Amino acid sequence: SHLHFGIIRMYAMLDRLDDVEYSVGRMLKQRISFRCPDDVEKVICSYFRRAAYDRLDLFLECIGGSYKLTRSTYDLLIAGYRRAGLSEKLDIVMDDMKLAGFS
Repeated sequence: SHLHFGIIRMYAMLDRLDDVEYSVGRMLKQRISFRCPDDVEKVICSYFRRAAYDRLDLFLECIGGSYKLTRSTYDLLIAGYRRAGLSEKLDIVMDDMKLAGFS
């Protein structure tokens, strides 16, 4: 599993979203989930750098069943959506954050 995370981190740093998504899909099929917020946040940053917001939504949906977002991850999403001027997505993330117990 360390290999999966290393590969995903490398692809995320290079903004190779197709490869990130393929690797995450393989990882989840093997019932391996993210353990470290830093790995998830590197992927999220890659989506923001590429302005791939719909793909980011799909990524978050895919990992949602096996990974609970942390406060720092919510903060990153809020900052990214705010910077992009996506107020609808910002509102949704802020509501999700409250539901998760972060205020």
